[in-house]
Order: sequence, then structure tokens, then C-alpha cells
Amino acid sequence: MNIAIGIDDKFLMPAGVFYTSLLNNNKNVNLFVISTNLSESSKESLQAIANKFNSNLTFCFFDKSIINYFPVRKQDHISLATYYRLLLPKILPESMNKILYLDCDMIVNNNIDFLWNTNIKNYSCAASPDMYYDSESITKRLGYSVTEHYFNAGMLLINLDYWRINKISEKTMSYISDYPEKCIAHDQDAINAILHGTIKTVSASYNIQQDFLRKDLSILEVKDEKILNDIKNCIKNPYIIHYTGPSKPWTYQCVNPYKFLWNFYQIKTQWKKLPKENEFSGKRLIDWYKQRIKEILHLIPLEENKYISL
Repeated sequence: MNIAIGIDDKFLMPAGVFYTSLLNNNKNVNLFVISTNLSESSKESLQAIANKFNSNLTFCFFDKSIINYFPVRKQDHISLATYYRLLLPKILPESMNKILYLDCDMIVNNNIDFLWNTNIKNYSCAASPDMYYDSESITKRLGYSVTEHYFNAGMLLINLDYWRINKISEKTMSYISDYPEKCIAHDQDAINAILHGTIKTVSASYNIQQDFLRKDLSILEVKDEKILNDIKNCIKNPYIIHYTGPSKPWTYQCVNPYKFLWNFYQIKTQWKKLPKENEFSGKRLIDWYKQRIKEILHLIPLEENKYISL
């Protein structure tokens, strides 16, 4: 199983927790770490996890100037690392025809062989629905029909042959360069704008986003009953949890019901005693609690032990 992540030094600890969760539940994993630069201590930390589980780890570096002009706005909770996935066909070996890309604000809580073995021969990639799966406003902004849907790019099973033949890296990067104002969700918007109609839908259980964990799912822009039922059922079988939004599980402000799972895997790492960060302070913290209290009340409660697969 070939898996790729994109990180910088600032995201080392979340990457280490993600990697630990992945290897606790999956064997025969080849991890490719994509970056512009990593310190020796960062590389050593990830290599120690690989050694512990007898996993193969490869570092792949590229020139940051290629994406330096891509938009990262002041209010965004992401860095330029979000764009690294666009370069996978160019960075990875030509002999590799498939890669599973995963964001590092994720936890892999089960075996994902079934996902890896998904047949994508006639598709550009496989992905799970976004909370805006049937959003006409988003698809209109990106220039295609809502019947081709909108996907979350945190998990992508990529057909590398398709991307190389059809120059998808070049097309998505050109789209970002030509229409930065349209790329509100950064490379995710560019991926949907270029690949719409060629993406295979897979279960939400491989990309469980925070808004899927609401008691009332009417906030979701999802009209397909089959997709909605899958989202409702996915919490019973959480393969990959995606901590979407700015409040991550390594901060005090995280309200995701699955934050205990992140804590469960953090304890298995060298960062087990690292205290949680404060995302906000002072008046911003007070304002945040006022804004989020209703959201906390609307999220489903979970029985912790039921969802830990080990």
C-alpha cells in the first residue's frame, strides 16, 4: 500500500500521530513524505515510527518556488503544504501508477486495504463526498454542473497514470494561477474544477468530516439519499476521521466528538506528554466559546471505547 502525505516542520507532531494510527491498523505500508524541506530531527522522528513498525519511509523534496505564488490567506488555517498533493505525479516514481493521499489532520482507525484495492482504472481518482456534495453555488463558481458533485480532497486515491497522461498537475496549477479568487478551498477547488465527472465516489467512512457528526444533517448540502444514509451510518465504522476546520484535536478548542481517538494515538507517540495548544486567547477565546457553544450542543455524543479498534 503506497500512501503519501504533505507536511512541513510545523506539522510534524500531527503527522507523527497520524502515521502511528495508520501503522497500528495497517501492514505493508510504504509512506512517502512530500515536503520542500524538513529538519533532520523531524526526519528522525518519523523514521523512528517507521522503524518501530518495520514500515518503509521515503522523503521526497521539491523546490518550494513552484508553488510560492499560490494563495494562502491571512485567515486560513492551512499552509502551502496543502498544495503538495498536486505534484505527486511528478515527484513519485514513474513506475508507480496509484497512490493514496491523506491529509495529516486525520486518524486512520481501521484497516484500509479495501479502499486501497478500489478499482479506479477508468477514473482520475476516488474520493469521499464533501459536506457540500450537491452545492450549486460551489459548482457554479467552479464552472461545472452540480450533477457531477463536489468532493473533499483530504483523501484521494489517485490514478497516477491518468494524471500524467492528462497533465492534471499542470492543469490544476494553472487553474489556481488563473483563478485564485475562485479557489476559496484552495487546491480542493482546483481539483474539483478540473476533475469533475471523472471522480469515483467512495464511502464517507474513509473521510469522516466534523459536520457529518451532527444530530441534524440538514446543514449538509447533500441531496442524494444514498449518500446521506452512508454518512449517517459511517460513524458506526470509522475508518478515517478527518478533523476538518480550524480547531484541531491538539488544541483545547477542538469540539470534534472523535477528539478522544486522536488522544488515544497521541499517547502511543513520543509526543504523549505534549500539552494541548491554545488556539485563541483573551477576547478572541471568549468570542470563540460564544460562537461554538451551539455547535457543541448539536454534535452527537460518542461512546469512546466503542470506536477504538485496537
